[in-house]
Amino acid sequence: MITSPESIPEADRRVRRRARPSAFSLTLTTISGIVLLLISVPNLAPAIRAGAAEGTQGTFVAAQRTCIHHLSHQSCSWRGTFVSLDGRDQRRDTYLYGDAALQRGQKVPAIDVGRPGHVYSGPSHEWMLTAVLLLAGCALLLVPLARITTGIRRA
Repeated sequence: MITSPESIPEADRRVRRRARPSAFSLTLTTISGIVLLLISVPNLAPAIRAGAAEGTQGTFVAAQRTCIHHLSHQSCSWRGTFVSLDGRDQRRDTYLYGDAALQRGQKVPAIDVGRPGHVYSGPSHEWMLTAVLLLAGCALLLVPLARITTGIRRA
């Protein structure tokens, strides 16, 4: 049975219209997806290298400890100097990820994965957050893309 639009009660037509995302929500979804991609894509390669602990080997000398207090948790990191094993690369004012149990002046092995201002004491799990942000950005962009392709098919 085929029904004409006039035979559908007005309330049902309004519900069907509301089911489609508004231009505002599509714009907000698109912008959110793009922002998530802009955050995640540049950090993807360093996050993968950090997860595999691949990069320039060297040492980190701890200089200053900084702590941040969250609800019932404290997170600390060390800032200091990274020097590659061959001595060619020396970076001051660099943060060490992965080891809060240091003393000032202590020298520990570290890996430079190519992320400015950061080195790692070993494998990192930050690739997981980067992957989630990347997937969320792609998923958010699928919503407006589906709307556009649906509109093209109707035309």
